[in-house]
Parts: sequence; structure tokens; C-alpha cells
Amino acid sequence: MKSNIFILCISLFVLTACSSDDATTNPGPDDFNLLTPNNSNNVDLLPELTWEAATHPNDDNITYDVYLGTQNPPQNIIATNHTFNFLDLEEELEPETTYYWQVVAKDSNDNTSTSNLASFTVREKTTEELLRGKWFYDSIEGEEPLNTCQKNSFLNFKENGSLEIKRFNINNNQECVFDTSILMYQTTNEIQIEVSMGEVSETWNIVNLDAGNLSIDAEGILLNLVKE
Repeated sequence: MKSNIFILCISLFVLTACSSDDATTNPGPDDFNLLTPNNSNNVDLLPELTWEAATHPNDDNITYDVYLGTQNPPQNIIATNHTFNFLDLEEELEPETTYYWQVVAKDSNDNTSTSNLASFTVREKTTEELLRGKWFYDSIEGEEPLNTCQKNSFLNFKENGSLEIKRFNINNNQECVFDTSILMYQTTNEIQIEVSMGEVSETWNIVNLDAGNLSIDAEGILLNLVKE
């Protein structure tokens, strides 16, 4: 009986020692911190997220999962098994919105280390950024309500400074037809657009502009448009 108890004790010692060795030889990544943006305001619509490179006691390879969202803490994962300690966002964030972000470092054994939590607030869009895109005719002040054909008309403010104007209307044969003009434009301030074709130019006044609605006073004609 004593011999069996001794063997049992030896077995427990060996198992305990093995477990202890395993825990020692498989540590997780070391602690690390987020760098930028960190509790910042007026952050760009497409920011670059940066953090310290996590180190590992055993020099294991480390990858990162990146979380970003408007919840605190963030639940939305935007990158998995990322190999760099920076990430350039590809989709614009919502302007004037506060975001939270966090990074989880993982080694090859799925041991993890979680960074600190940081937040930042995105800047508002400029007039030029809000203006960019395709705007469909909704109404013309003082005119009859636009018909279905006419509501296909649009202004398309492009990033290269060109302005495509496509106007639809019903012809004498009751067909919906259109014509297209290509002009150039630039915003001279927050409430004015200079539109030009060759050497001829005119100034349009922005009466209202937000993410989905645009009202323009173009040489005395008030045009209301909605974003595509």
C-alpha cells in the first residue's frame, strides 16, 4: 500500500510539473497600447489606426484583431489576423460621430492580449465633400411639380471638378428624352459654387446642404435636389 501511495505521489508530481512547464512555455503576447487616434477630436473621415507592436516572450508570430464601432466597448470587428500594427480604413466614417476602438493581439497558440480602449470623434464634412455625388431633381420653385421623366434629371458633382448635368423631359412624341452638359465647378466658400463652361461662368448660391438634400439658387432659379 505504501508503495502504491508513493507511486501515486510521484505521478501527481510529474503531472503537476508538466502542467507547470506547459504554462511557462506558452505565455501570451505582452501588454501593448493604442497610439492614434486616442481621445482625439476632428479626426479625418478615413483615419489610420496605429498601435504599439505587441512583443512575445517566445518570439511567436503575432496577429491582430481590430474592433471599431460606436458602442463602448466596440463589438464590430473590422480586421482579423492582421499582421501590421497599423490599419488604413477603406470606408468613410460617419462625420461628427464618436467611435471606440480596441485591438486584440494573438499568438500561434491563440493566447491573447487586449489593448487599452480608446475613442475619437470624426470631423464634419466640408462643403465640397457633402456636395460630391449625384443629386436628382426634386422640385423647381415656382414651377409645376416635376413628372416622373423629369425626376430622372440630375447634377453630378465629381471629384475631379467636373459637373455633369443630365436633363430629362417629354418630347412632342411623348417620349422621355435627355440631353447632357459637362461643366466645371469649384466651391468658392461654404455657400457658393462657381460653375463654368469655357470662358463663361456664373455663381450658384447654396441655400441648404446636408447629407441628403441640396437647394441651389442658380441665377434666381431655386432648384431642390435629393442625393442618390
